Amino acid sequence: MKKERKFSLGRLFHNDRFVLIFSVFAAIILWFVMSITNTEERPRTIHDVPITIPLSADAEEQGYRVFSQSDTTARVMVTGNSLIVNQLEPEDLVVRAQLPTITRPGDFTFNLVAEPQNPNSSYEIVSVDPGSVIVYIDRYKEATFEIENNIKYTRVDDRYYVGTPQLSVTNVKISGPETEINKVAKISVESEIQETLTQTYRFTTQLVMWDSQGDVITSDLIEMSVEEGKVDVTVPVWEKQELPVEVNFVNKPSDLQMGGLVTVDHETIEVGVPPNQTGGLTAISLSPIDFSNVSPSNNVFTLDIDLPQEYQNLNNITSVNVQLDLSDFGTKTINIPAENILVKNVASGKFAQVTTQNLTVTVVAPTDMLEEITASHIHGEIDMTGQESLVGSAEMPVKISIQSGYQAWAYGTYRANVNIQTS
Repeated sequence: MKKERKFSLGRLFHNDRFVLIFSVFAAIILWFVMSITNTEERPRTIHDVPITIPLSADAEEQGYRVFSQSDTTARVMVTGNSLIVNQLEPEDLVVRAQLPTITRPGDFTFNLVAEPQNPNSSYEIVSVDPGSVIVYIDRYKEATFEIENNIKYTRVDDRYYVGTPQLSVTNVKISGPETEINKVAKISVESEIQETLTQTYRFTTQLVMWDSQGDVITSDLIEMSVEEGKVDVTVPVWEKQELPVEVNFVNKPSDLQMGGLVTVDHETIEVGVPPNQTGGLTAISLSPIDFSNVSPSNNVFTLDIDLPQEYQNLNNITSVNVQLDLSDFGTKTINIPAENILVKNVASGKFAQVTTQNLTVTVVAPTDMLEEITASHIHGEIDMTGQESLVGSAEMPVKISIQSGYQAWAYGTYRANVNIQTS
């Protein structure tokens, strides 16, 4: 029967591999213990400590503020108990400028001092790097400028019209040091388009600041109200097209021939048609002329030119004069009796009676036909649509018509009294 071998710690130290591993492990433990118990004073540099620039209350009351500084962080060397120093962070320290009295704007060089955030800290400040900082101090100011538009284009196809370049914003506000803002005399967009323009052209460009001497101002201290100091530019382009002016009428006698009677002082107008919309508009249609307003003494009408919003009036003609040649026409007044006036669309269960006994109508017709026209050729019509609830007497508009074949019409507007009763 075999005898069991007992474990022996001493026997392990006769094993070379065990001794090697044990030695390394023991050395690591010893180094760690020594490092945490070593309180020898050692220097250490703390990086990225923020630099503060405190202004006096008097300077702030005068409106001064810091606009730039040569350095925003510093490196601070400290010495003290390594257990404390090794745990320091940038926020545990304060680096500030030693400021003199500020009486004017400008660049100032200030010495820097460092100190612990906690005045009871048990370490010392050895040095600060950099030892000084250059600071620009000034009052704050804002100013608003209208943007001058200096967009130029050199080549345009004769078939097209190029309009005034449009900016995404027309005014810009700048802000920053008063001294810098006061140098700005104007702000503009500057660009020259080399392409031949045949369609609307869009791009983004930088705003340019100018002084009173015509020199460009570049300053990192001036801020603009537009993002990155850029604006969008749209150069509108239209295709040229000559369109006829179309005269329209309402209440015109059906047998009246207008040929030779109508003249327009502008028979055609050049318009700018948006690209890809050619053929959409074939004529400029004027508001209709109502023949009830036409007579030999009232035969000239001024009518506005209305174009769709996307079209451009290249001739800048905003209205035209339309004249009717009525030199061969005359007028005549005729009284028509109540029985010549028809009332239509009377509500169910009601009846209507025209109580105006005679209606005096002014008739316009060729002079050689006037004598032939009598009251029997003239009829009136009253439309009661929308008056279904009316009971009693009311004055209503009368539409006058003249028997065809006479090329005649009634001049003016007419009304007659109507009595509505229930059946």
